[in-house]
Amino acid sequence: MTPSWIKESPQSPGTAKRMRGNNTTAPKDVLMAVVACEQCSARFAICHPFALQDASLAERHAVWLADLLVWDHIQESKHPGSRNLPSLLELKVPATSLH
Repeated sequence: MTPSWIKESPQSPGTAKRMRGNNTTAPKDVLMAVVACEQCSARFAICHPFALQDASLAERHAVWLADLLVWDHIQESKHPGSRNLPSLLELKVPATSLH
């Protein structure tokens, strides 16, 4: 079941931060997934706030981020150090999966 805050919140439910060396997440965040760029092997941690963690949303974020990393290379731009993750509404998820 999807928590109601995901259905209603327009705010970003977390961040994707580039992992370099011994990066640790902020104390209020939970590491949900790690995504590696297929072209340059840069690694990014998908982190959700502790109170708002959602594994299924993190999986969607991982797919979204992997696509964005490919797009960075197509555009010949550097990967930013961090990105705000989109809300479920911004991911354009079909209404049937919000139940």
